[in-house]
Amino acid sequence: MPSFLARSSPSRYNERMERQGLIIFVKAPGATTVKTRLAENIGEERARQLYRHFVADIVETMDRRPFDLKLFFYPPDQYKSVTAWLGNDRSCEPQQGNDLGERMSHAFGKTFSEGYESLLLIGSDLPDLPASIIEEGFAALSVNDCVIGPALDGGYYLIGFKAATFLSDAFLTIPWGTDCVCERTCRIVRGKGLRLSLLPCWRDIDTVEDLRALVAGGDGKSSIGSETLRFIREEKLLDSIPWR
Repeated sequence: MPSFLARSSPSRYNERMERQGLIIFVKAPGATTVKTRLAENIGEERARQLYRHFVADIVETMDRRPFDLKLFFYPPDQYKSVTAWLGNDRSCEPQQGNDLGERMSHAFGKTFSEGYESLLLIGSDLPDLPASIIEEGFAALSVNDCVIGPALDGGYYLIGFKAATFLSDAFLTIPWGTDCVCERTCRIVRGKGLRLSLLPCWRDIDTVEDLRALVAGGDGKSSIGSETLRFIREEKLLDSIPWR
């Protein structure tokens, strides 16, 4: 297992940690397509390698923080490959459902059933997301019913609920992959009378333009996206791609 994904020892959780969990959705790069829009420019194999570095950075950033990490993987039959990659000492659960909404709703329901009081869910296309955003999300949930982090493309990169206010309707009839996902979700949440808090906007890394923005923002910041930035520079991923 790569050193940047290894855990030094089993965690000892206090009562506060046991009540807060961060769900991270990941894909098994060898079993499904990843970063398809980037793959069109850098090739499928390097897109898979890049994605692995995305996951390495987000896990490294969030590891050993005052909340539990709960990894949910897709496809659901890839438990062995995912645990071989990320370590079998981590909490790894299969994503279950017919679409993204059903899979997220299931992940919340499954994890709340384990006794958590507050949960946040993020994707794995956020190699530069700082832990401070997650801490801000949990703080927002202490006085609100739901928290959402809008993405620059019209979706969202984070959503969270308290156990007492979890709303499965927030994942129904959502046009996934469009630029109105966040707006539609916020409207559903507010329409149910829930108190909603919005976090700062962030950029998912889906396109070459996103990748260029990541590199520009990460220059001189060795603690941000370190594995991802190193890979981009060593492989010269952006050098042969013309500007549009």
